[in-house]
Amino acid sequence: MYERILVPFMFEPFAEDIAARVRTADRILEIAAGTGVVTRKLAARLPNARIVATDLNQPMIDRARSIVPSAEWRQADAETLPFGDGEFDVAVCQFGAMFFPDKVRAFREAKRVAGRYVMSTWGPLETHEIEHAVIQGLSKLLPEAPPRFLARTPHGYDDPKILRKDLEEAGFRSITIDEVRLHGRSSSRDLAVGYCKGTNTRNEIPPERLEEITNALATMLPAEGDMLAFVATAS
Repeated sequence: MYERILVPFMFEPFAEDIAARVRTADRILEIAAGTGVVTRKLAARLPNARIVATDLNQPMIDRARSIVPSAEWRQADAETLPFGDGEFDVAVCQFGAMFFPDKVRAFREAKRVAGRYVMSTWGPLETHEIEHAVIQGLSKLLPEAPPRFLARTPHGYDDPKILRKDLEEAGFRSITIDEVRLHGRSSSRDLAVGYCKGTNTRNEIPPERLEEITNALATMLPAEGDMLAFVATAS
């Protein structure tokens, strides 16, 4: 559900932007690659580059490898990357930093192995129209214990000033942070399924009510909306 619904809706549009910012490189590392949408874009743009893609989650890697077998896929923790100093020209990380327990440590590892780093985080929840609607809908459907995963984690690192400070603490000195606003389209039904069953929001919905809540949310969501990301390029 993550790959089928959420990747085309919200990850693929921004992956095009990330891949374009890499421009040229012979050795590329993707960190927290998920099912590999950025790696797909990079492989298409730079077919002769060595691309190594990593994620902490082995099932994500297995799925990604089946889609882009030409890349090297490895399970790895962003805070302890199993690579040598300067092994890559550039490291990329799309919407992964929010999940890192120690963000500065993870950024420091990216700098150690690559030197140049292109990464992104989501903007505030209210700037992502669909996810804001998901939170509002679930709060109405589950008022006694509203699911807060989207607000707590994906949108929990949404201040570019803090992002810049953390990158500087990790040792980066040349830092550019851009606002990137894009638009996603799907169907209300697919989005309800994707968010209720394809994200960690599922863990905050009573299992016996999962189908009921998913069906109800589908009647409350728009089918498209704007999204804001902060994209940093650091060296």
